Amino acid sequence: MLEKKSKKISAIIINPDRTDLPLLERIYEKESIGISCAILGKEASLGSWLSDNGIETCKEISEIEGKIKPNLIIYLGKDRIPEDIYNFAAKSDSSLIDRKTAEDITANIPPSHQTEEGNPEEVLFCFSRLLESYSPISDQSSTAVKLTACLTEACSLWQCDVGAIFTSREGSDKLHLRARKNFPLNRGFSVPKEGTSLVSKSFTEGRAVISSPDVSDGEVLPGLKDGSWACVPIESDGNKYGVLLLWSKERGKFSENDLPAISLFAKYVSIISRFKEFERSLEKYITIDSLTGMPKRKQFEERLSHEVERAERYKLVVSLIIFDIDHLDEYNQSCGHMLGNLAIADIANLLKKNTRRIDFIARIGEDEFGVILPQTHRLGAMRLGDRLREEVANYPFPTPEGKSSRRITVSGGVSTFPSNSSSYPDMLSKAYKALEMAKGEGGNNVKLSS
Repeated sequence: MLEKKSKKISAIIINPDRTDLPLLERIYEKESIGISCAILGKEASLGSWLSDNGIETCKEISEIEGKIKPNLIIYLGKDRIPEDIYNFAAKSDSSLIDRKTAEDITANIPPSHQTEEGNPEEVLFCFSRLLESYSPISDQSSTAVKLTACLTEACSLWQCDVGAIFTSREGSDKLHLRARKNFPLNRGFSVPKEGTSLVSKSFTEGRAVISSPDVSDGEVLPGLKDGSWACVPIESDGNKYGVLLLWSKERGKFSENDLPAISLFAKYVSIISRFKEFERSLEKYITIDSLTGMPKRKQFEERLSHEVERAERYKLVVSLIIFDIDHLDEYNQSCGHMLGNLAIADIANLLKKNTRRIDFIARIGEDEFGVILPQTHRLGAMRLGDRLREEVANYPFPTPEGKSSRRITVSGGVSTFPSNSSSYPDMLSKAYKALEMAKGEGGNNVKLSS
């Protein structure tokens, strides 16, 4: 059983109209969301329903600025989200979603979503519990914890031996292992998007692939071909995000009848991916990461571009290290999300403490940091990267009394301009490829790009 994790999310609804009443009712009925206010603009027809349910209303955002600090802003306008909404979300440190995401998280699940064993009630119960306990739009749990919870429920329903979620990254030609359940390979494992594995085939063709006589000779993943499997694409509105894989030693475990139910869990992952896209859209309005006090991705890329231009103009060198935290998801599961956040903040402090004032450090992802090293050649960057790695490996991250956890470490990828990179995007790409190599070898090491 999943432990209840998510606290009630305080939400503001913006620009609903009379046709949105069924959606508003579904949002209102969700245990994990509480509507604190609705901004109606010129629309007044919903006023009576909102007041009957104790929901405050106003006409403009300016009326609530500084008075209400929501966790979530739900924009129901038919047009694109305006810039002033993004600004308000950034200032109030709120998450932001659109109509499509709101519809996805509140959709009624059809009874046809059942397993081969014909138990739709169990599927509905497990999926509803996942949505409420680990809401895809809540910040109470990290993405890694949510994905692991998704695999836990799916593997439990179908009594699978292995579960895995592969996701696509912008600019990468591979699918990267993002979460796993009893999966024998490292988190840094990846497969080509255009590869011959059934995971790759499911992604490129945008269709589910299950074990059956006509695909029994296919390889699910390199080295994994026996037993039975279901590969279901993760996508939304034509955007491909990745693949959900369930695998069992038992032959004939899955059939076509299972696909609608498995697709529910793939839909959960797509909601998370869509939510993360909105968070990335907010990045340009937010300059400082609240957890670490570090600059965020946009400022990082602007600084890297500036340093490369400067190095090119004055015939200097500049190096880059991308760090990724190893085993953070396991640590979160064992020790809790609060200690996981403290671990991220501690790692940030270690990086700050052991670098120069002229170096630029930023938190560029949920478990990623970027370190820009002006006037540093690649060997110097490698030495520093290894010293920072060692500082993290030797740090006494806390664990609750009576619990054990896998040790937190970091992996790093190094690139340098101009010796092995021609531009700042090339530096980023090569540092990530080196990081991928480091993660693929088990983590807790630093690799230099070729």
